[in-house]
Amino acid sequence: MRGIWAASFQRFWAAGDAIVLGGLVTGGPDGWTARLTPEAMEAVDGSDVGNVWMVGNEGSAYHFDGAAWTARPTGTTALLRGVEVLDATHVWAVGNPEGADTANGPSTLLFFDGTSWARQSPGTTGVLFGVSTVDGSRVWAVGDRGKIILGTPR
Repeated sequence: MRGIWAASFQRFWAAGDAIVLGGLVTGGPDGWTARLTPEAMEAVDGSDVGNVWMVGNEGSAYHFDGAAWTARPTGTTALLRGVEVLDATHVWAVGNPEGADTANGPSTLLFFDGTSWARQSPGTTGVLFGVSTVDGSRVWAVGDRGKIILGTPR
């Protein structure tokens, strides 16, 4: 497993290599429900049980609406390593640069506005691993070589 997000002590989602775990925990692992995904997942986050996102390999992003997971195209093939969900119209994802040059290519920073994903210009190169926001108008991201950036959706 590579990421976990919990809406409560009984309701959680964990993302990892070609599997997503989620469900009501009743006494531990026996209460988990496993769902296979086509790609390995790196991160999961949500704002409530009806708005959960997970991201991973090949730019994959999936949304859970409280009933089912749906693939949502991101427009990138980059490995997505982090996701931050403030609400249904403010979702951020970060990851590797597209292509083989992960050290020098432009970092991947994406923003979902409730309708579609859009690439943002982070103004840096290399891998971004984590992302966080408190108000949706600005986002912090962290990455390799000690980088910390502040961005705004465009």
